[in-house]
Amino acid sequence: MLIGPLVACVCLMLGVAPSRTEPPADLVTLEHRWTKDAHEDYRFKHRAIVTTREAGEERVVSTTHAGVLRLSVRETESSGAALLAVSILKLEATLSAMPTAYAATIEGPLKFEWRPSADGAPPDADDPPATGDLAAPLAALCAAELLVRIRPDGSIGAIRGTQAADDAARQRGEIGSFALGPFGGGSLPRFLERLWRVDEQVDDGYAPRAPGAKWTRTEERPMPHGALARIERTHTLAGADMPGLWPVEIVGRGTLVPPRGEPDPTAPTLKLEEWTERGLALWDAAAGRIARRNDTLRARTSASIGPHTVETDVQTLIEFEAVPR
Repeated sequence: MLIGPLVACVCLMLGVAPSRTEPPADLVTLEHRWTKDAHEDYRFKHRAIVTTREAGEERVVSTTHAGVLRLSVRETESSGAALLAVSILKLEATLSAMPTAYAATIEGPLKFEWRPSADGAPPDADDPPATGDLAAPLAALCAAELLVRIRPDGSIGAIRGTQAADDAARQRGEIGSFALGPFGGGSLPRFLERLWRVDEQVDDGYAPRAPGAKWTRTEERPMPHGALARIERTHTLAGADMPGLWPVEIVGRGTLVPPRGEPDPTAPTLKLEEWTERGLALWDAAAGRIARRNDTLRARTSASIGPHTVETDVQTLIEFEAVPR
């Protein structure tokens, strides 16, 4: 008698899904496991230095955002899709700028710190402490609960709940966007996806990987002035340094997608002088999630219209560490 097919048929008749088969010890499947009503906490740190050169002048803005994020799983689907509620449990942020004349235009204080009160209530964005170019957007962010819809392949389909923080940032102009840092605009989906997405889903799910396996994930992201960049990240799986912990090395390169149609002579022309990424993710096979991850990014662009050119240099460091359950 064929036992396997009989067991599968009985499971289907009873409405019970067969248990997931674990890969052999020398293989690992890099698919994040979402469990309904569970939550995961991550410590994070995001450091960025943005240097802008224009008309012989240079401006530098440095930001640091550090704290703890909580991912609460509201819904799951058999396809691997999920709905998460993302909240900030703790946040410390600082901003500094040069030269002195530019820094003097920023409304302080340029340090923001929030920890939950004794009753666990989130901050009130309308409280007097939520003032200043840095504090106002971040207070609105900490008061929000973000609902994140995740597709089966791990990419983010939609994020809701950022309206108040985005509005506060827009009211503060350029510094408002610096204030939100990785939580602002198009940066937020890419920031969050680093917490769970390292592999590429194929037609029949996520394939078990062996040490030495390489794969490439490609992402297209909008750039200033209507340009589009294509980022290719090569992932390499190393052998487990410790039982159950699998390092994944990540190297990324970015190029601009050639524009379609005739260029607009009234719009700036963007050049991507450099886009390099290096990262290391440590995958916890037993927990089915990333235990630690760090990424560094360096990007240099120049935007020109006629003889006028603006050069921008961005350096970023991102660190994550899962809080033990």
